[in-house]
Amino acid sequence: MTTSLVSILLVVLSTFIAASGGFCLKKATSGDFFRVRYFFRDKLAVSGFGLYSLSSLVFIYALKNGQLSVLYPLASLAYIWIIFISWRFLNERISTYKLIGVIFIMSGVALLGLVG
Repeated sequence: MTTSLVSILLVVLSTFIAASGGFCLKKATSGDFFRVRYFFRDKLAVSGFGLYSLSSLVFIYALKNGQLSVLYPLASLAYIWIIFISWRFLNERISTYKLIGVIFIMSGVALLGLVG
């Protein structure tokens, strides 16, 4: 079984959706206090859970037409999205070690893509 380009693109989309869900959950918990009963009424929290669910559905659909050994490592792209989103929208600092980590992740995904 070969992995279609559509499946690869769907996994990349899935990782971006998941990273967006993580961002929403982070914003939902960044208030002065955190109470579970209010958390499930928070629009950002509900959006975060919804995005994670959507991400899972897109990922499952992508698996239909591709090899797990090729597609699953692409899920590590979520780390790259998270670093970018954290830097851009949460004003978090990107250290040299984070940048080196991103380079290693991208290199590993590229190598797996070449082999797969």
